[in-house]
Amino acid sequence: MNTREIYPYLDLLISYDFVRRIVPVLGDNKRGIYYINDVFFDFWFNFIFRNRDSIERGTCEIDVKELNSFFGKRFEIFIRDNFHLILKGRKFSGIGKQWGNYFSEEGKTKSIDIDIVTLNEKTKEILFCECKWQDRVNALEVVNELSKKAGYVNWNLGKRKEHYVVFAKSFSKRIKEFDGKKVFCYDLRDIERGFRG
Repeated sequence: MNTREIYPYLDLLISYDFVRRIVPVLGDNKRGIYYINDVFFDFWFNFIFRNRDSIERGTCEIDVKELNSFFGKRFEIFIRDNFHLILKGRKFSGIGKQWGNYFSEEGKTKSIDIDIVTLNEKTKEILFCECKWQDRVNALEVVNELSKKAGYVNWNLGKRKEHYVVFAKSFSKRIKEFDGKKVFCYDLRDIERGFRG
């Protein structure tokens, strides 16, 4: 379909809360990503709709990697939507995903994708968060990679206070600090405790 013809349908799906549009928390609001907001429909389109012939024949086998990829995406959305319940007491003026192409000091283009970024304009605090739907995550490795991506985010450079957060099913190694900056590690039990208060 022509791109202009799609918008009325997208607007209707957004109004019924079946589809959501997100934009980078910092930067260009024109570059948005659309995704299926309703978990049931998202699962149905990912696994039932495209496999319905093999399901009817009784020969369908769902790839575990695809299933984990789906749960990883939904885990990130769940954390972003419920961030205020998990990290209680933290105030932020902006929260969202951050992605885009950035220029490195060498003049090369670098494409980055950070699962969640939260901002506090008053305190100049920024949290960079990564969501891993995996067991036995090494937080040091994740934060090391995350800090490199964070360096490309142009927000209050030189004035901001950076912190890192890693969400995972479980950890093989947790850390509390990286390069003099606080690190918070939350596994599924920690997340559950956050909800229970």
